[in-house]
Amino acid sequence: MARLTASASPHPHPRNSRRHTNARCSASDAAPGRAAPEGAYFVSGAAGFIGSHLVESLLLRGCAVVAVDSMDQGGPYPRDWKEANVALLHRVAAENAARGARLAFHEADAGDSAAVRALFAGGGGAAGMPPVSRVCHLGARSGVRGSVEDPAGAVAANVASTAVLLDLAAAAQCRAFVLASSGSVYGECSVDAAGRPVPSAEGDSTAAPVSPYAATKRAAELMAHGRVVQVDSIKPRVENAYGFSA
Repeated sequence: MARLTASASPHPHPRNSRRHTNARCSASDAAPGRAAPEGAYFVSGAAGFIGSHLVESLLLRGCAVVAVDSMDQGGPYPRDWKEANVALLHRVAAENAARGARLAFHEADAGDSAAVRALFAGGGGAAGMPPVSRVCHLGARSGVRGSVEDPAGAVAANVASTAVLLDLAAAAQCRAFVLASSGSVYGECSVDAAGRPVPSAEGDSTAAPVSPYAATKRAAELMAHGRVVQVDSIKPRVENAYGFSA
């Protein structure tokens, strides 16, 4: 199970400028000589910090993306921050349309089976949008404090949504399913004999999560790992993701 070390500060600045024109990435060097894959990517949590960066990267590669975000006010990011991200993504899609980029953004709950099912067939009627062939499930009720205050909401956002998307991905015969998990599944940080923190390793125990958030992320992993539905899945355990947002 892959691990990613990378988190945003609680309220990074909205991305009002064209971030992709700086040294970080450009349309000309995003994927030299590589054709965009067939089918569309479905990305949940697309207006968030990691999700919006992922969608932008895919659009720069000329990919078709069906993006959803519930714009949940229970998370760590304010709505205007997310709206700025969505506006930037629409600009990137328009600027790269000649390369095949397509974006269909919907404000929707990834756990709403009926609403999401319609999007898998072609972005809910978006022009030129192919059926979904890959799923990147980044949408979640993030944060320990929020999960303690509303554990049922964390289960719905983090576990139930995973079950819904796995079912839809299997029905659509998707080629891959990426589920963003969390390094919090390892529980309390281990220490050595001298009391110094020891970095977590992939094989460390995940049997003692210390928050509802961590427990729901581990449950979502098991939901995907249990192969109740036959979809190849990757479950990166994201640590603290950080980076520029403008």
